[in-house]
Amino acid sequence: MIFVLAFLGIILAGVGTYTRKMVDERARQSVADAVAEEVYGLLRFVNADNISASVDGNARTIMNPMYQQADDDVYMPPGDTPGQVQGISNNPIFISHDLSSQYHDVSLNVNSGVISPYIARVYSKHVEDPVQSDNPVSNILRWSPDIWPGHEAGNSSVRGYFTDSVCFASSGVPKVYFNQQFLPCNEAPVLRGSEIAIPRIDLVNDKGTESRDNVNNLATTVAINRVDVYVSFNPADGNPARIEQYFTPLMNAFKAKKIVPNMGAVYLVVKGGGWGKWNLLDKSGAPISDNATAANIENKIATISDLPNMIASLRKNNDKIYGLRFTFDGKGDYLRTDGLNSADKVCWSIVSGAGPCLHESGASPVDSLILKQRKNPQELADMQLRSVVLHNKVTGEYYTAPQIQYSTFSNNGDKLSPVIGGSSNGVPSSDDVMDSNSGAILIPVQTCPVADGFSQADNPGDHELYPRLSVSISSLVSGIPAEGDVVTTFKGHGFDALSKNLNPNPGDASSLGNLTINRLGGVILQVTKGKEQPSPQWHIGSMVASEGYNTSTGPDTGGGSSTLGTGGGSPDAGDRKNAWLFFNPPWLSVVVTTWCSSVPQT
Repeated sequence: MIFVLAFLGIILAGVGTYTRKMVDERARQSVADAVAEEVYGLLRFVNADNISASVDGNARTIMNPMYQQADDDVYMPPGDTPGQVQGISNNPIFISHDLSSQYHDVSLNVNSGVISPYIARVYSKHVEDPVQSDNPVSNILRWSPDIWPGHEAGNSSVRGYFTDSVCFASSGVPKVYFNQQFLPCNEAPVLRGSEIAIPRIDLVNDKGTESRDNVNNLATTVAINRVDVYVSFNPADGNPARIEQYFTPLMNAFKAKKIVPNMGAVYLVVKGGGWGKWNLLDKSGAPISDNATAANIENKIATISDLPNMIASLRKNNDKIYGLRFTFDGKGDYLRTDGLNSADKVCWSIVSGAGPCLHESGASPVDSLILKQRKNPQELADMQLRSVVLHNKVTGEYYTAPQIQYSTFSNNGDKLSPVIGGSSNGVPSSDDVMDSNSGAILIPVQTCPVADGFSQADNPGDHELYPRLSVSISSLVSGIPAEGDVVTTFKGHGFDALSKNLNPNPGDASSLGNLTINRLGGVILQVTKGKEQPSPQWHIGSMVASEGYNTSTGPDTGGGSSTLGTGGGSPDAGDRKNAWLFFNPPWLSVVVTTWCSSVPQT
């Protein structure tokens, strides 16, 4: 009996330990989810060009004050309100937060007062740069109200600037309700007193904070190149190395929001003299001075993967507060047709919808067209997507993004007449078919960028990629008009903008409803690169083999007539032995794709 009770006790103890472990893990995940919700809300605000809101009960579309210059219209479109309202100082989002009793007066001038969070930026050119804290060109966002509970100017949380203005008491200012809520009025209760918090967020660019109070200063940099989020860890048991327990829950929470951070730049940080002062750690556990140069700390910065080797150092200095810094390129916008983004950058990713991003124009012909890599700040990039060179590391191929266009052939039969298969009469040469006068499609050969690391095989000194072109069928008709012929029916257009291809009316001689159903033999497309100088062109020709119709009311013996007549003929066994061959017919349209590649056209 005693043995049984002891055995049950061991089992229950194990179950209890497992249960406590599961409870702890779920608690950590709940806190991590709350942190991710805060980050996600801010990133959505950062990525918004314009903000739809209700201002004192009136629906308005307002320019995001984070990107508003002194001469920018407040309302989108400008005629949305009577008169022309310009400048961030007239933006109702700025006004409703600026004059609140909780946040005190804030300034648009870097040399006076407390800087508005909407213009606050932190100076940094590269993700590996030492951390900059509050100074004239670097102004942080003090975030968690649990860490910044005060109401003193410059010493309170600025989180409320990204919520509705009605989240706090204010009078004499517009009531602004965001149509799409970015953040709730308060942090999730689970964050209060938790082991992790968000003490600081940096909106980073390579200029820092610049004043926006002068209408004559229109060269102000408003860009946000990246967002750095500091997650502090205040362990209940005094063991700072246990921060690793929160890394996986945080990553799971970020992934659930589709805001995956830069995994190569999850850095360990340590709190300095105050909650707003943080430093990167080197791999020995020592803080990196904000005066250090990037060259001196290269390959020395501690990342989350270095944590197992730093446990002893962190435990030795357990009086300090450590944390993790996550870097985000933004949630990721769809590319706009005008080439602009809310953060003045272009980002894309098939998987996450975020970076890498292009931030700067090229500095020289050699490197100006290479995709900028986050870990190599010397590689710059052109801001035109069509000029960006991508590199497939598996195949070694360099290539650009494809450009796609639609085109049709234009031979209506009076340039190159159809020919009956098997006949030698009237058969055109390949050069004739590829001639624009015969209805072929001509497209200028694209100018290709230079790719660093690539040289042409037959000219090692030439680093320009090869132009490429591919063509595929878009639409095709295999039938011939039951009455009339291909020449008169499709006089000059079959699938271009002038034709009504979807009209099924049999009474319309040019409609698809008036075509007979014939057997299609096949389609051949041919592409050649012309030698025209100084502007060579791609030549695209085609041949369609289709069952024809008798050209008279009597039987056709297949004697090799080279043109389609106008009589109301009928199919005949003699015709069906050989297909009719049509060259560059207007009832064949194609999709043309052009790009540049390190692999030449074959």
